Amino acid sequence: MFRNIASRLKRKARVNPDQASFLELTSQLQNLKLDLEEKSQAIQRLSETIERLRLEGSIRAQENADAQMEALGVSIATPLSQLLTQLDMIENQGKTIPQEDVFALVKKLIKGLLAHGFEVPGSIGQNTVYNPALHAPLSGTTPIALGQPVKIRFVGVHYKNKALRKALVEPLSKDQP
Repeated sequence: MFRNIASRLKRKARVNPDQASFLELTSQLQNLKLDLEEKSQAIQRLSETIERLRLEGSIRAQENADAQMEALGVSIATPLSQLLTQLDMIENQGKTIPQEDVFALVKKLIKGLLAHGFEVPGSIGQNTVYNPALHAPLSGTTPIALGQPVKIRFVGVHYKNKALRKALVEPLSKDQP
């Protein structure tokens, strides 16, 4: 009797081919669902990491910008404070300030700005050729062609090779050297 039961247990359950295909597809579908869930979790973790790194980079960039502005402020704070004091003395106290004192402070301000990446290309009265990326006509009614000889009347101001203020120029007349 035990042998009969044991032989029945040993016999494989008969599964028709359609059931086998269905079971195989069901198993594959479950595996794909698990893979998809794992991939979704990995994508979520990567997205969180990217956002954290972006935020950290933004914070570092702001800290660097703040440090640069602070360094600039330190280099020009004293002459700026002294200029403001002189301005108050002139406007509110009726005092006169020797122009040499004012010029000395202006030079210190310019030196501080130049030390932190500002540039003043060219000089007043310099002859050069017109470049619309660097120059603007002094008069809006006088057209100037690219490469035309011009004279700088107001210097430009650049920062890290970017023109913050273009130099104002006028065309050279035929009789100007």
